[in-house]
Amino acid sequence: MPAEEIARLVESRRVGMESSPSYYHLAAIKETTAALAETLMRKMWHTLEAPPGFTFLLGDCPVTTVEFVGNQVFPGAGFNKENAAVIVPICERPFSRPCR
Repeated sequence: MPAEEIARLVESRRVGMESSPSYYHLAAIKETTAALAETLMRKMWHTLEAPPGFTFLLGDCPVTTVEFVGNQVFPGAGFNKENAAVIVPICERPFSRPCR
């Protein structure tokens, strides 16, 4: 295979990678992982237990986050926010009726 063709294929692959939104996310993981780990370790974590007759719902996205600012609640806060909280869905057992 001619060197020019190899160079063209490599350049095409590089351009394709760099145009992907995932590329910069993956490239930044090394730096963001350390910052996220430090943030998570500074948080106060509580172990929750569902009350009798209730259970926590599990799934591929079992929680949502919110941020408390004054008297307002903003959904979708990241763990890096000072006043972030994790909301865990709960359901009454048995599952014969829709969860609240």
